[in-house]
Amino acid sequence: MKKFKFKKPAIIISSLLILVLGLVGFWYYLFVYALTPESIRNPEPEHLHFRMQIVVDGKDTDFTQDKFQEIYTPGSCNFSITESPIHFHDKKDQIVHIHWRNLTGGQVLKYYGIDPDGNILMKDKLGYSLEDNQFLPKEIKTAGKPFGENLEKEWFVEKDYKMFVYSGEKEAFEKKETSDFMNKNLEDFFGVKSIVTSKNKTEFKLQNLFSLPVYAHGGEDGKKHSEDELKEINNLIGNVVIFIQKDEPSKEEIQKRFDNLVDLEPSVCGG
Repeated sequence: MKKFKFKKPAIIISSLLILVLGLVGFWYYLFVYALTPESIRNPEPEHLHFRMQIVVDGKDTDFTQDKFQEIYTPGSCNFSITESPIHFHDKKDQIVHIHWRNLTGGQVLKYYGIDPDGNILMKDKLGYSLEDNQFLPKEIKTAGKPFGENLEKEWFVEKDYKMFVYSGEKEAFEKKETSDFMNKNLEDFFGVKSIVTSKNKTEFKLQNLFSLPVYAHGGEDGKKHSEDELKEINNLIGNVVIFIQKDEPSKEEIQKRFDNLVDLEPSVCGG
């Protein structure tokens, strides 16, 4: 009977290969985790909103389209980390829902595929987060490319488009530095604190944000609310209009967009 020979070299080589691949994978995750912004790496709960319009070469973006919308999950109106840090839902236009603290305008744009200075290691992702029960960081994916697959090349290289950013109200708006919108957290950019994080609000108002009746899905409480009351009920921190085109828009073009701000509803929750 032929004796079976134990192939030690093959076992050793396979083991070394597995070890090397494991170490490479570990250091890769560690590296990209270190590159991830703190707001994504160690997310904290938030619940604020702002109105956003994006106009590309004169064409308004319709955020009610399915490619921008996410399904609202009942019960997501609570003070906890949600799966998606940024989203639109309920077929509502302009209203951006933010559920993670200290996010920037640049992260919002990247979530929907607008990333002119994209890092190849962070392609199609906001970064990696590490929760208590995880061994390796979790990939936080974007919503894909609703504006198109190669828009960075088509817009910012071939067409030489620029971003022009404006913030304010119908009666008073101003041009902002694009870099501020891209890099500052949203509260600092708008100069308004979220009710959730503001130390100037009373505990009563903080409780109101999560305990008032929910009218987010078309209900009506029968009361007439002022614009300021609606902003507080919605925890709306501001409005932004972004033009992506070659030349700076005229004052009339900007005014038209601020006149087009969607009405606020008596909505506390809704995701």
